[in-house]
Amino acid sequence: MSALVILGGGCGAPVDTTIDITHDPCAPLRVHAPAASPEQAAAITAATALWRDRGAPGIGLDAPGSIELVFATGNGAVRGHYDDEVGLIYINDRLPAAMLPIVIAHELGHAFGLEHEDDGVDSLMVRGNTTITPTERDEANLALLWGTCQ
Repeated sequence: MSALVILGGGCGAPVDTTIDITHDPCAPLRVHAPAASPEQAAAITAATALWRDRGAPGIGLDAPGSIELVFATGNGAVRGHYDDEVGLIYINDRLPAAMLPIVIAHELGHAFGLEHEDDGVDSLMVRGNTTITPTERDEANLALLWGTCQ
């Protein structure tokens, strides 16, 4: 099994706040996880459906464009991570099944270019969120970045 490693800056190191690789939510985008269990594959399907309902009609469709998810072991504090330098999503394989679709959808939000939202805001993109699905706010933020999909 792979280890889920979240790299961060050391003491005093500059923090990279730019999401380098992003994906157009209006274009078809295949989300795949070659080593996913049936439960994990179902969570990916559920997460892409959440975004299709909120302004990303191409997510989860079979297409030449793709984003890969890797399920790996991490500590309980790390749920997921979008590595925007290489365009990979890492999901902690120790998460309860009920959390998986929301954590995957959250990381897909980063892949679309969305940043974290402040605590107390009704948004999927609140850091550490495990209960809120994509909201009108998330849909509006997506439209600000990419426009409204046809």
